[in-house]
Amino acid sequence: MFKLTAHSKRLVLGTAQLGMKYGIANRTGQPDLKTAEQIIQTVWKNGICEFDTAQAYENSEEVLGHCLSELRITQDALVISKFHPCLDYLNWKQLSIALDKSLSRLHISRLAGIMLHKEEHLKLWEKGLKEIMFTFVKDGRVDRLGVSVYSPKKALEALQTDGIEMVQIPTNILDSRFRDAGVFDLAEQKGKEVYVRSIFLQGLLLMKPRPRSPLSLIIENVPYYSVEDEEIVVLRVGHRRDIYRRL
Repeated sequence: MFKLTAHSKRLVLGTAQLGMKYGIANRTGQPDLKTAEQIIQTVWKNGICEFDTAQAYENSEEVLGHCLSELRITQDALVISKFHPCLDYLNWKQLSIALDKSLSRLHISRLAGIMLHKEEHLKLWEKGLKEIMFTFVKDGRVDRLGVSVYSPKKALEALQTDGIEMVQIPTNILDSRFRDAGVFDLAEQKGKEVYVRSIFLQGLLLMKPRPRSPLSLIIENVPYYSVEDEEIVVLRVGHRRDIYRRL
């Protein structure tokens, strides 16, 4: 049993793996319902009450909703989800129906936050998307609006965007791009929240490296790291680049 209560209010549990085989270090696949319940119960007992999911994470919302309901914590849990990237983001009815389905799967009446799933959706913000998203806040189904991005440039753009209150970024101890670009400083200035995902690079950084493997080279040298594609993991060490197809 771990103890994280001193800082656990700042932690969010990502739940993609509850609904699908996810993670480059994942060798066991999607956990069964009993295991999922144990995971949620463990983090909840240790003070973690916020959960990240998405409509595109197969049945992650459904499994998370089941766990929250079984543990009778639906009224207290904070859940952030993301609209499916294949939706028409300028179609209010389509997004509204999708939002209602998420709430139903999660067994809750209100989301702590809803995010645009991809950074390219930002270009629609001033073309009508902002007004659509604001209706979900006004009718009480959503507390805050945000976007998930991949690049520091888009993170800065999102933080400068009126109505965007939270930005999700992929970074970790080997990746200083967002810090160097001033993303965290700007978020503090704007009073907006930054959610960091993939802090262990889907578990890769916790794997025991084989001698002279790409991972051991990274740990030894740590000059530069980047991952920019949803399907490809790219590890760079000096002039060497190793590409891994995501599981």
